Amino acid sequence: MKGKRIITSLLSLSLLVCLLSGCKTSHLESDESNLPVITLGSDNYPPYNYLNEDGNPTGIDVDLATEAFKRLGYRVEVVYIDWEKIRNF
Repeated sequence: MKGKRIITSLLSLSLLVCLLSGCKTSHLESDESNLPVITLGSDNYPPYNYLNEDGNPTGIDVDLATEAFKRLGYRVEVVYIDWEKIRNF
């Protein structure tokens, strides 16, 4: 009886520790507005780069670059490049 109670208590404690360890927020997430900015040029090449309904660049490349630079300690600002306008300039 006593052994089962100890095992149950240890399992409950370890479950509680596992659940609470996921609650901590990262230092980078809380100070994201203070990070240096990297400007990333993007064009229209779906599904890698495209403008969403709000006119913001999005897509696989944008998501990957944003996450990679976030892990390096930078905030990404994506700028849309219209190559046709530049070529006809």
